Amino acid sequence: MNSPDSEPNDERTLAGELLAQLLKDQGRGPGQVICAETRSRSMGHRERGENIPLIVLPKARGEVVRQFRDVALRKCRLEEVFGDLDGLDLDIQEWEAIQDCFTDCRIESGWKTFRARFPRTRGLLEVSCPAFSSDFSQAMIEYTNTGAYGECCLYQRENDEWRLVEKKCIWFA
Repeated sequence: MNSPDSEPNDERTLAGELLAQLLKDQGRGPGQVICAETRSRSMGHRERGENIPLIVLPKARGEVVRQFRDVALRKCRLEEVFGDLDGLDLDIQEWEAIQDCFTDCRIESGWKTFRARFPRTRGLLEVSCPAFSSDFSQAMIEYTNTGAYGECCLYQRENDEWRLVEKKCIWFA
């Protein structure tokens, strides 16, 4: 009998497959730098005592949108949420190591330092915890691309694969 962690459709396995598909959809390859903890721009709204913007994706089920508002705000280690990430060849970095590139407060020189320190990457990627429908056929996830913009993506699970159905830019610098 399989343990719960080895079941093919457990939440961490599905989340890992979702992250792999998101990386593929974004054209991210080996060496992609990703923050070691889940992060969401919505966290900043909550920390400042502001209302969290409602993200509207017309094809998303209400249960997924409601769950996303709570789940996306959780701060967790990537492996806790997405399981074993070894097969994705990511360069997982602590937030402090990423911020260290920008110590002089000058964006241009900070990105130069970042690119020198992480030459294989196509920028910095941050992802939120994903939210799933109760039957795990839909998922929402937020990601930030190099601090330039963030998108919320809706995925549909069909034939044991995640397919991007809809995405919306939710902020840009």
